[in-house]
Amino acid sequence: IAVHSLKDMAVRTLPPFCLGAVLPRGRAEDALLPHPRHHSLEDLPRQPFFLTGSIRRQRQLAMLYPGCKIEHVRGNIQTRIRKVPEQGADALVVAAAAIDRLEIKDQNVVIIPIADMIPAAGQGAIAAVCLESRPDMVAALAPLNDGPTRAAVDIERNTGHARGVNRIVPLAADAEYLEEQKPLGLLKWDLAIPPANGNNTAFIVEFGVRINRAKNVPISGLPD
Repeated sequence: IAVHSLKDMAVRTLPPFCLGAVLPRGRAEDALLPHPRHHSLEDLPRQPFFLTGSIRRQRQLAMLYPGCKIEHVRGNIQTRIRKVPEQGADALVVAAAAIDRLEIKDQNVVIIPIADMIPAAGQGAIAAVCLESRPDMVAALAPLNDGPTRAAVDIERNTGHARGVNRIVPLAADAEYLEEQKPLGLLKWDLAIPPANGNNTAFIVEFGVRINRAKNVPISGLPD
Protein backbone atom coordinates (compact mmCIF):
# COMPACT_ATOMS: atom_id res chain seq x y z
CA ILE A 1 0.00 0.00 0.00
CA ALA A 2 1.22 3.49 -0.84
CA VAL A 3 -0.37 6.71 0.43
CA HIS A 4 -0.31 9.87 -1.66
CA SER A 5 -1.77 13.33 -1.93
CA LEU A 6 -4.29 12.71 -4.70
CA LYS A 7 -3.60 16.00 -6.50
CA ASP A 8 -0.01 14.85 -7.09
CA MET A 9 -1.08 11.64 -8.82
CA ALA A 10 -1.76 11.15 -12.51
CA VAL A 11 -5.46 11.43 -13.35
CA ARG A 12 -5.54 7.75 -14.28
CA THR A 13 -4.21 5.01 -11.98
CA LEU A 14 -2.75 2.45 -14.37
CA PRO A 15 -2.28 -1.31 -13.90
CA PRO A 16 -0.93 -3.09 -11.97
CA PHE A 17 -2.16 -0.54 -9.42
CA CYS A 18 -5.60 0.60 -8.38
CA LEU A 19 -7.02 3.40 -6.26
CA GLY A 20 -8.03 1.44 -3.17
CA ALA A 21 -9.46 4.25 -1.06
CA VAL A 22 -9.89 8.00 -0.88
CA LEU A 23 -10.13 9.36 2.65
CA PRO A 24 -12.49 12.18 3.74
CA ARG A 25 -11.35 15.34 2.05
CA GLY A 26 -9.67 18.23 3.79
CA ARG A 27 -9.99 21.78 2.53
CA ALA A 28 -9.72 21.86 -1.26
CA GLU A 29 -8.95 25.58 -1.47
CA ASP A 30 -5.61 27.22 -2.02
CA ALA A 31 -4.13 29.34 0.75
CA LEU A 32 -2.13 32.55 0.63
CA LEU A 33 0.54 33.06 3.27
CA PRO A 34 1.46 36.74 3.12
CA HIS A 35 4.72 38.35 4.17
CA PRO A 36 4.42 39.53 7.80
CA ARG A 37 4.08 43.09 6.51
CA HIS A 38 0.70 42.15 4.98
CA HIS A 39 -2.34 41.07 6.99
CA SER A 40 -4.96 40.44 4.30
CA LEU A 41 -5.47 40.28 0.54
CA GLU A 42 -6.38 43.96 0.63
CA ASP A 43 -2.90 44.79 1.94
CA LEU A 44 -1.17 43.34 -1.11
CA PRO A 45 0.21 45.80 -3.66
CA ARG A 46 -1.56 46.13 -6.99
CA GLN A 47 1.06 43.96 -8.69
CA PRO A 48 2.28 41.61 -5.96
CA PHE A 49 5.23 39.24 -6.02
CA PHE A 50 4.09 35.64 -5.43
CA LEU A 51 5.94 32.39 -4.80
CA THR A 52 4.26 29.09 -5.67
CA GLY A 53 5.24 25.63 -6.85
CA SER A 54 2.19 25.09 -9.08
CA ILE A 55 1.77 26.03 -12.74
CA ARG A 56 -2.01 26.06 -12.22
CA ARG A 57 -1.69 28.58 -9.39
CA GLN A 58 0.70 30.68 -11.46
CA ARG A 59 -1.81 30.88 -14.30
CA GLN A 60 -4.74 31.76 -12.06
CA LEU A 61 -2.75 34.31 -10.03
CA ALA A 62 -1.82 36.01 -13.31
CA MET A 63 -5.53 36.30 -14.05
CA LEU A 64 -6.40 37.62 -10.59
CA TYR A 65 -3.49 40.06 -10.43
CA PRO A 66 -2.57 41.24 -13.95
CA GLY A 67 1.04 42.33 -14.08
CA CYS A 68 2.03 40.47 -10.91
CA LYS A 69 5.44 38.83 -10.55
CA ILE A 70 5.47 35.07 -9.94
CA GLU A 71 8.42 32.80 -9.25
CA HIS A 72 8.46 29.03 -8.96
CA VAL A 73 9.50 27.77 -5.53
CA ARG A 74 10.54 24.28 -4.40
CA GLY A 75 11.07 22.55 -1.05
CA ASN A 76 8.88 21.55 1.86
CA ILE A 77 6.29 23.97 3.24
CA GLN A 78 8.60 25.35 5.94
CA THR A 79 11.32 26.02 3.36
CA ARG A 80 8.84 27.78 1.09
CA ILE A 81 7.56 29.95 3.94
CA ARG A 82 11.13 30.95 4.80
CA LYS A 83 11.78 31.98 1.20
CA VAL A 84 9.05 34.64 1.27
CA PRO A 85 11.08 37.21 3.27
CA GLU A 86 14.38 35.88 1.89
CA GLN A 87 13.32 36.60 -1.69
CA GLY A 88 11.34 39.73 -0.88
CA ALA A 89 8.05 38.18 -1.99
CA ASP A 90 4.64 39.45 -0.91
CA ALA A 91 3.09 36.02 -0.40
CA LEU A 92 3.37 32.26 -0.83
CA VAL A 93 0.44 30.32 -2.32
CA VAL A 94 0.03 26.63 -1.40
CA ALA A 95 -2.72 24.09 -0.79
CA ALA A 96 -4.76 24.91 2.32
CA ALA A 97 -4.86 21.22 3.26
CA ALA A 98 -1.07 21.16 3.56
CA ILE A 99 -1.20 23.97 6.13
CA ASP A 100 -3.93 22.18 8.06
CA ARG A 101 -2.23 18.78 8.11
CA LEU A 102 1.11 20.21 9.17
CA GLU A 103 -0.71 22.20 11.89
CA ILE A 104 1.11 25.40 11.01
CA LYS A 105 -0.18 27.90 13.55
CA ASP A 106 2.41 30.67 13.50
CA GLN A 107 1.55 32.05 10.06
CA ASN A 108 -1.15 34.37 8.81
CA VAL A 109 -3.19 32.23 6.41
CA VAL A 110 -5.74 33.65 3.97
CA ILE A 111 -7.98 31.07 2.28
CA ILE A 112 -8.59 31.91 -1.38
CA PRO A 113 -12.24 31.27 -2.32
CA ILE A 114 -12.78 28.59 -4.94
CA ALA A 115 -14.75 31.19 -6.91
CA ASP A 116 -11.44 33.05 -7.35
CA MET A 117 -9.06 30.11 -7.70
CA ILE A 118 -10.32 26.65 -8.66
CA PRO A 119 -8.09 23.97 -7.11
CA ALA A 120 -6.33 21.05 -8.76
CA ALA A 121 -8.28 17.85 -9.33
CA GLY A 122 -8.20 15.84 -6.10
CA GLN A 123 -6.69 18.65 -4.03
CA GLY A 124 -7.22 18.16 -0.29
CA ALA A 125 -7.76 14.40 -0.62
CA ILE A 126 -5.48 11.56 0.51
CA ALA A 127 -5.44 8.37 -1.55
CA ALA A 128 -4.29 4.82 -0.81
CA VAL A 129 -3.02 2.81 -3.77
CA CYS A 130 -2.51 -0.94 -3.89
CA LEU A 131 -1.94 -3.75 -6.37
CA GLU A 132 -4.99 -4.86 -8.35
CA SER A 133 -3.73 -8.41 -7.95
CA ARG A 134 -4.16 -8.26 -4.16
CA PRO A 135 -7.91 -8.62 -3.45
CA ASP A 136 -7.09 -8.85 0.25
CA MET A 137 -5.59 -5.35 0.13
CA VAL A 138 -8.47 -4.02 -1.96
CA ALA A 139 -10.92 -5.41 0.60
CA ALA A 140 -8.93 -4.03 3.53
CA LEU A 141 -8.94 -0.52 2.05
CA ALA A 142 -12.61 -0.48 1.02
CA PRO A 143 -13.97 0.55 4.47
CA LEU A 144 -11.68 3.59 4.45
CA ASN A 145 -13.21 4.94 1.25
CA ASP A 146 -15.31 8.07 1.76
CA GLY A 147 -18.21 7.94 -0.71
CA PRO A 148 -18.89 11.68 -1.24
CA THR A 149 -15.17 12.48 -1.51
CA ARG A 150 -14.55 9.60 -3.91
CA ALA A 151 -17.47 10.64 -6.12
CA ALA A 152 -16.23 14.23 -6.28
CA VAL A 153 -12.57 13.46 -7.00
CA ASP A 154 -13.48 10.83 -9.59
CA ILE A 155 -15.43 13.49 -11.49
CA GLU A 156 -12.51 15.92 -11.21
CA ARG A 157 -9.92 13.37 -12.36
CA ASN A 158 -12.14 12.06 -15.16
CA THR A 159 -12.36 15.61 -16.46
CA GLY A 160 -8.62 15.62 -17.06
CA HIS A 161 -8.58 12.13 -18.52
CA ALA A 162 -11.41 12.98 -20.94
CA ARG A 163 -9.37 15.90 -22.22
CA GLY A 164 -6.19 13.89 -22.55
CA VAL A 165 -4.25 15.72 -19.85
CA ASN A 166 -2.25 14.61 -16.84
CA ARG A 167 -1.30 16.20 -13.53
CA ILE A 168 1.37 18.50 -14.95
CA VAL A 169 -1.15 20.36 -17.13
CA PRO A 170 -2.68 23.35 -15.29
CA LEU A 171 -6.17 21.89 -15.20
CA ALA A 172 -8.36 23.05 -12.32
CA ALA A 173 -11.47 21.11 -11.34
CA ASP A 174 -13.64 21.12 -8.24
CA ALA A 175 -16.69 18.98 -7.54
CA GLU A 176 -18.75 18.91 -4.35
CA TYR A 177 -22.11 17.74 -3.05
CA LEU A 178 -24.76 20.42 -2.99
CA GLU A 179 -27.41 18.14 -1.57
CA GLU A 180 -28.14 14.47 -1.00
CA GLN A 181 -30.98 12.76 -2.81
CA LYS A 182 -31.12 9.01 -2.38
CA PRO A 183 -30.10 7.07 -4.33
CA LEU A 184 -28.58 9.98 -6.23
CA GLY A 185 -26.39 12.84 -5.12
CA LEU A 186 -26.10 16.17 -6.88
CA LEU A 187 -22.60 17.46 -7.54
CA LYS A 188 -21.52 20.96 -8.35
CA TRP A 189 -18.65 20.79 -10.78
CA ASP A 190 -16.39 23.68 -11.80
CA LEU A 191 -13.64 23.41 -14.39
CA ALA A 192 -10.99 25.86 -15.49
CA ILE A 193 -8.01 25.61 -17.83
CA PRO A 194 -6.08 28.85 -17.24
CA PRO A 195 -4.46 30.31 -20.35
CA ALA A 196 -0.71 30.23 -20.84
CA ASN A 197 -0.44 33.93 -21.61
CA GLY A 198 -1.96 35.04 -18.31
CA ASN A 199 -4.75 37.10 -19.87
CA ASN A 200 -8.32 37.09 -18.64
CA THR A 201 -9.66 34.62 -21.18
CA ALA A 202 -9.94 31.18 -19.63
CA PHE A 203 -12.09 28.14 -20.20
CA ILE A 204 -14.30 28.11 -17.11
CA VAL A 205 -17.52 26.11 -16.96
CA GLU A 206 -19.93 24.90 -14.32
CA PHE A 207 -21.96 21.70 -14.43
CA GLY A 208 -24.55 19.96 -12.33
CA VAL A 209 -23.90 16.22 -12.52
CA ARG A 210 -26.00 13.45 -11.01
CA ILE A 211 -24.01 10.46 -9.84
CA ASN A 212 -24.79 6.96 -8.73
CA ARG A 213 -23.60 7.15 -5.12
CA ALA A 214 -23.31 3.39 -4.82
CA LYS A 215 -21.00 3.00 -7.80
CA ASN A 216 -19.37 6.45 -7.67
CA VAL A 217 -19.62 6.90 -11.42
CA PRO A 218 -21.27 9.73 -13.38
CA ILE A 219 -24.62 8.77 -14.87
CA SER A 220 -24.75 11.44 -17.55
CA GLY A 221 -21.10 11.11 -18.53
CA LEU A 222 -18.70 13.92 -19.20
CA PRO A 223 -19.79 16.89 -21.31
CA ASP A 224 -18.31 17.38 -24.76
